[in-house]
Amino acid sequence: MYAPRGEADAWIKATDFIAALFVDGNWRKAGSGGTFPVREPSSGKVLCDVAEAGEDDVQAAVAARVGLGQRGGLEHGVTHGAGPPRG
Repeated sequence: MYAPRGEADAWIKATDFIAALFVDGNWRKAGSGGTFPVREPSSGKVLCDVAEAGEDDVQAAVAARVGLGQRGGLEHGVTHGAGPPRG
């Protein structure tokens, strides 16, 4: 989706990418608290920092997926959230 630069910058500032791991139907921060920068390719400017999933986060996501499948919750293959939380 394309948005004018100012609109995109406002969306980035209003979104909490630090809590942008979607695990078991909820947005959360990385268990380690780790993050990494996302840069604009043309300038190298840091746009935001995002959550960096670690092994514990991956294990939680896999366990949630297995549990969801066992409960019959994957009729359409993927569950969707509304997007990362706003700051």
